[in-house]
Formats: sequence, C-alpha cells, structure tokens
Amino acid sequence: MCLVAILTPAILLPPVGVDAPPVVAPPPRECARPAGEVQLRRSGTVGGVVTAVDAGSVSIRGFDLRYGDIRRQDLRLVSVGGRPPILCTRDEETRHRLTLTLPNGEVATFRRDDMPAVRFAASGGDPPSPAASYRPADVRVGDEVTLWLDRDAPDGFFRGVQIERRPGGRVPPAPGEDPDSGYPWHEYANAMQDWEERGVPLPDKYDPVKLRRMLAANREVVRRYQAKQAALERLAPPPREVPPKPPAP
Repeated sequence: MCLVAILTPAILLPPVGVDAPPVVAPPPRECARPAGEVQLRRSGTVGGVVTAVDAGSVSIRGFDLRYGDIRRQDLRLVSVGGRPPILCTRDEETRHRLTLTLPNGEVATFRRDDMPAVRFAASGGDPPSPAASYRPADVRVGDEVTLWLDRDAPDGFFRGVQIERRPGGRVPPAPGEDPDSGYPWHEYANAMQDWEERGVPLPDKYDPVKLRRMLAANREVVRRYQAKQAALERLAPPPREVPPKPPAP
C-alpha cells in the first residue's frame, strides 16, 4: 500500500483575533503636548527693538520666546499678538518675522513691528560676558538688543544687555570690553551693521566665509599635529644608559 500526496493551493487567511495591518499610514499625531505635560525651561535670552528705557529697565518689542520644552527644542511657549501663552512649533525665526504652527495645525506669521512692548527690569546680577555688559543708561530707543535673563530672579528680570545694532548710529564700546582685545564686540556689531545697511564688505576677521575657512585650516593643523604625536607615542623609546652598579661590600 502506498500513500499518495495530493498538493492543493494553500489559502492564506489572517489568524482569528489578529488585526490585519492598515492599508494606509496612520495620521500624524499632534506634536504639541498639553501644557501640563510639558517640561518647561526658561531660555537664556530675549531680543527685540527698544521702545522705552529708564535707569533700571528696558522695554522691547520682539517675540517673547522666554520658555521652551527641554525635550523638544522646536517647541516654544509663546505669547504673541496679545494672546495668552500657547505651546507652538517654531518653524522659522528672524529678527523681523516669526512663523509658528499652532496646536490646531494653523500656520501663523507674526511681524516684530506689530508685537506689543514688554518691560524687563535689571536684576543687578553680573553680566554673562563683556559683550552683554551694557547698562540701561547705555541703551537708546530704537536699538536692537538682546537681554540676558537672570535665571535666579523672578520672570522678567535680566542681568545683561547686549546692543546688537543702532540703526543710523554706531554701537558704543561695552563697559566690560577689554581695550586690548583684537575682537571687541562693538567693532563686530558696527561691521555687521555697515554690511547690512550700506553693503560695506566685512573685514576678514569678521567675514563668516573666511572664518569658516580659517577654522577648517586650523582644525587640519591640529589633526596633523595630533596624528604626529600619536605616531611618536607608538614608537619604542630609545635605549637609555644603565648606570653601573656599586661594588658589593
């Protein structure tokens, strides 16, 4: 008696109780989480155009990006156009324009000139760098500034002012600048302003293209030096002379 195997086409059916994979990709999930799930961190700076200044405070018109999510660098809690703070995705930011994607998917563009002015008070803390050592008395209405916020003080206090531009004028030396420095901040700020306003070519030491080339050349020099040192370390040291042993007593 022999057994004969009969081949029949197999019918493939999904197992009972297991969902078949979706035909299309799932819809994108919302990137902005509710405010209660956000781990906020106060950012270090806020910038804008000065609208008012007195002995102890500076009012600026700019984009209030004082807070961010520490887990998502593109998320910001923003208050613009008089709206309450809302968690948004920051798509693009320049000195004059800010583009955000709101939680409902709406893309909104805001102009700096349309923003309300916000007042910040000086905390009396030490400035973070010589470039940020300007005082409120050094600032004029119309200056473009960056305020370095004081993380140890309540919200709305700063410990340093950095004058970025003074349209139609010249940025003065910062009080904390080293007079012997080869790269003083006010010189850099004025060079950038001259290039933006009048097309004056940047000096070589401030030209970003030439700076990148110089940094690349310096990195290559450092790489070659490190490779040479590593090769020397792999070589056996030269034989040293052994001093004669003292005669035995």
